[in-house]
Amino acid sequence: MAAAASRRRRAAGLACVLGTAVCWVASSFISQALVRPRPDGAPPPLPPFLLVYICTSLFSLYLPIVLGARALRRRRQRCREVAGAAGRDASSGSLASSGGSGSDGGGGLPRIDSRAALLPTASEERDGGGEAPPPPPLTLPVLLKAALQVGPTWFLAQLAFAYSLALTSVTSNTILSSTSCLFAFLASVLFLGEKFTARKAVSVLAVMAGTAAVALADTRNGGVAAEPRDGSSWGPLAGDLLATGAAALYAVYTLQIQRALGPGASTGDTALYFGALGAMTAAGAAPLLALLHFSGAADLSLVQLDSLGLACFNGIMDYVLADFLWARAVLLIGPTPATLGLSVQVPLATGIDAALGRPAWLSGPLPAALTLGGGAAILAGFASITLAGGGTHGGGGGGGGDVGGGGDDEEAASPSAEGPAAAAVAAAPAAAGGEGR
Repeated sequence: MAAAASRRRRAAGLACVLGTAVCWVASSFISQALVRPRPDGAPPPLPPFLLVYICTSLFSLYLPIVLGARALRRRRQRCREVAGAAGRDASSGSLASSGGSGSDGGGGLPRIDSRAALLPTASEERDGGGEAPPPPPLTLPVLLKAALQVGPTWFLAQLAFAYSLALTSVTSNTILSSTSCLFAFLASVLFLGEKFTARKAVSVLAVMAGTAAVALADTRNGGVAAEPRDGSSWGPLAGDLLATGAAALYAVYTLQIQRALGPGASTGDTALYFGALGAMTAAGAAPLLALLHFSGAADLSLVQLDSLGLACFNGIMDYVLADFLWARAVLLIGPTPATLGLSVQVPLATGIDAALGRPAWLSGPLPAALTLGGGAAILAGFASITLAGGGTHGGGGGGGGDVGGGGDDEEAASPSAEGPAAAAVAAAPAAAGGEGR
C-alpha cells in the first residue's frame, strides 16, 4: 500500500513538473508574440513594461485565494474543537450518571477522566514532551516589508526577460535563463559562506562556456555576423545579454526572498508575499505607466483589447497556475527532483522554436551545434550545482499549504537543507513566478 501510494505521489509530482514546464514555455512564446516588433516596423502589440505590469499585478489573485483558504481552515478547526468539547462533555456526563461520585454523599470533587492525565500539557510540549507546533504565519507588516525590499529587483528582472524575448529566440532565452544557478552559487559563496569545491568550479566553468556558446551562435551565421531582426538595431546578442542579466537578477531576488521571509516561511506565506507584491505593483507602477504613455515612450492608445486579454491569460497561466503546479510538485517529490525536472523546458522550447520558424541558431550547422552544445553544458552545470547541496530528498507526502495542497498544516516547502546555493536554485522557479526558469 505504501509503495503504491509513493508511486502515485511521484507520478502526480512529475505531472505537476511537466505542467509547469509547459505553462512556462507556452508563456514565453505568447510573451514574445506580444512584445516583439512587427515585421513591417510597426510597434509591438504590447509594450514590455505594460506586459510585466499586467502579469505581476495578477499576483494579487493570491490574496483572496490564500486568505480564503486560511479562513476556511480556521472554521474547520473551530468546528472540530466544538465537536471535541461536546464529546468530552457527553462522556463526563455519562460517567457521572453511571455511578461513582468522588466523595461520600455525592457532592464531592468531580471524576477526572484518567486518559486526560496522560496527555502532555502545553508547557510540557514546549519543553520537548511533544512535537513542536508549526511556526505562526508571517504578519502583514513583514510581508509588506519583504515586498517593498524585493519588488524593484523583481520588476527589473521581469522587464529584462520581456525585452530579451523581443530580441532573441525563445530557445536562447530559455537556455540562458538557466544560468541563474551560476549567479545564485556565486552569491552564496560571497555572502552566505558556501564552500567553493572542485566539483562546483567545474560546474561554473560549464555554465560559463555554455553561455558563451549560445551567445556566439546567435551572433554568427557560419562565421558571418547575423543581421539584427525585426527592425531592431540591437540584434540577438543584446537579447542574450538581457536574458543573462535577468538570470542574475533572479538569483539576487531569490536570495532576497529567502532572507526576508526566513527559512520557516510556509507555502501560504510565500503566496501571500507574492499577492502583496502584485497589489503593490498594481498601485505603485501605475504612475510610471502613465508617465511612459504621456511622454510618448509607450503609446497605450495603440493597445488592442485582444492583446490585453491575451496578456491577462498569459499572466494567469504563467504566474498563478504554473506556480500552483510548481508548489504541488515541490511538496510531492521535493525541490531537487522538481527543479531538475524543469530542464525539460529546453527541449520543449527548442522543438517549438524550430517548428514555428527559423531562429538564428538554425541558420547553419555551426550555430546549431553551438546552441545545442552550449545548452547541454549549461544544463549539466545546472544539475551539478543543484545536486551538490545534498542530493535528492523526498516530498512532503502530499500535504499542503494554502496554495500547494489540501492539507490542514502549512508545510514549508523550503529546500534549505540542501545548502545555500542549491536552496536558491531550487527556490528560484517558484520565486520567479514563471519567468525565472
